[in-house]
Amino acid sequence: MLSSVVFLGSIALAASCFVGPFASARGDEPAPSAESILDRMDEACGDVSRRANLKSLRMTGGLQAPGAGAKITFTEVHVGTDRVLHTTAMGEFGSFTMGSTPTLSWSTDPALGITIREGDEQLGVVRWFAFNRRAPWRTLYAEAELVGVEDVDGDDCWKLRMNPKAGTDATWYVDQATHLPRKIDVKVPNPTGGDVAMSWLFEDWKDVDGIPFPYVKKMAVMGVEMVYRYTSIELDVDVAPAEIDPPADVQAAIDDPKLRSRIAPEKGGDVTIESVEPQVVVSVRATVKADEISRQLARMLPEVGGAVAQSGAEMTGPPFTRYHGGLDTPELDIEAGIPVKRRVETKGRAVLSELPGGKVATTWHIGPYGELPKTYALLQAWMKEHAVESAGGPWEIYWTDPGLEPDPLKWRTQILWPIKDAPAKRDS
Repeated sequence: MLSSVVFLGSIALAASCFVGPFASARGDEPAPSAESILDRMDEACGDVSRRANLKSLRMTGGLQAPGAGAKITFTEVHVGTDRVLHTTAMGEFGSFTMGSTPTLSWSTDPALGITIREGDEQLGVVRWFAFNRRAPWRTLYAEAELVGVEDVDGDDCWKLRMNPKAGTDATWYVDQATHLPRKIDVKVPNPTGGDVAMSWLFEDWKDVDGIPFPYVKKMAVMGVEMVYRYTSIELDVDVAPAEIDPPADVQAAIDDPKLRSRIAPEKGGDVTIESVEPQVVVSVRATVKADEISRQLARMLPEVGGAVAQSGAEMTGPPFTRYHGGLDTPELDIEAGIPVKRRVETKGRAVLSELPGGKVATTWHIGPYGELPKTYALLQAWMKEHAVESAGGPWEIYWTDPGLEPDPLKWRTQILWPIKDAPAKRDS
């Protein structure tokens, strides 16, 4: 998921940001300006000129995440100021990558696919990578404002609002005692649309050839905490092109936009006709009462997820639910599943199945799952109005993880309904 920020090139400071007298940790003397706090931070972070001109950087380590049984490792490689590749390897769950070039940034996810961002859309990712590289603050933001003093995990910190020339702002917390960054609050792009709030806490700073780096980073996203522990940080090392170039599947998506992941619209309801490829899935099928669908899916989808993990299959898309038969009956024949890369052996109720290929009428539902019937009714009305005939049961794809986005109004669900080809017109 996940999914952070960094501005490409140098930005001159637009103005010195002097603020009113906040009470400081040392008494009631007037607080320094935001600019002087950040300049002092840059001094504490090592030689500014050298940091701005690092030829390369390679960082490796391990990641602790809730519920992750497999060993998770990561590698992040930088070349110059505008080429980065970060890879997180999660065993049987596949690999996640994120990176940038001078013209675009990307992220890959076994479930959500490949996201490509260009122009101002990529600035958040670029800023975050630049921070990891220890880039001087003036190259990242146009101006800053001191907004207060706050305790961060027992340390008194200056709280600063960092304003970029373009894109979303961020909040930095600078330790008053060490002058090092202690915490950062940012918003990062959600692969399926919108932004996700994220916080980073920095600990265990160590000197690497004259430049301090945090060897522990704690990332919090919607109440979920993941801990990055670095084992190696190397400066100005030789980097082979393969370590930094976009992976083959990313390059294919750069060349062909059709291979990129779907971005949900801000509003649902519009219907389009599309062609889809058949998908191999692992799924559980059951007959359930209409008023118990949510409770049953809460059992079925984790069961499928466990079967996918045990089989060693790689996910190739988000979870889905397909409806076999009618939608307006007291009991529904439903199939809950996850697309996978290849056919595998399964155990228990979870079996191999397939979502059909061909033409579908598709629309997006933006909002709570409880309101999905309204969007289904809209889609059925559209099909009737346009004389489009059903070719099988519809399915819904859950592009939003409610664990990461607690606001139901922002949940994005895609509905696909297989349809028959319209009969060819006869010549009169």
